[in-house]
Amino acid sequence: MTGTWVGVAPGGRSTGIVIRRDHDLLGWMILDRTDDEDEGRSIGVGAPTIQAVNAAITTALGTAGPGAHLAVDGVTPPVGFKDGKREPIHPRDTIATGVVLGGILAAHPDAVVVRPNNHGRGTLAAYPDALITRSERLHGLNRTAGKSATERHARAAWDVAGAGPLTLAAIIRHRQQTLTTAAAGFTRRPR
Repeated sequence: MTGTWVGVAPGGRSTGIVIRRDHDLLGWMILDRTDDEDEGRSIGVGAPTIQAVNAAITTALGTAGPGAHLAVDGVTPPVGFKDGKREPIHPRDTIATGVVLGGILAAHPDAVVVRPNNHGRGTLAAYPDALITRSERLHGLNRTAGKSATERHARAAWDVAGAGPLTLAAIIRHRQQTLTTAAAGFTRRPR
């Protein structure tokens, strides 16, 4: 991993933000939305959450220093299954996360969007000590991180920051291939 990355795991209720350089955690925070900002008319997320998240990202990028990159966890549509079992779809949470993601990308259009991949659910031993609760530590670190701790949002942001460089490299490679193909006069046929 090269350089310093600010990783963001947006959420409709909580958003995790970390500053990461290689395997060092330089800072982290979790922003929680405590009430409905749209008076129950829609999904709960409103301008106050988006403004707070963007202000925190701007602060994190300033703390990270010149040349820092921003990686943000993307959103995929709900599929009705979770861990191989049928589960009811609750699109409200996915839509709320998408609203936060859209607000981030509007303010930070150069952000690298990382494909969702169960970020924050790795083996606890793979995360910095600050992102592991005392209770989790008591039960051992050689197990998969759970979903109950608030720190899971920061762990997800940690994973997103770690995936940022590879995602950026893939984006650059794709753009170069597209330019090379266009320069040679070739076009791809639609599939």
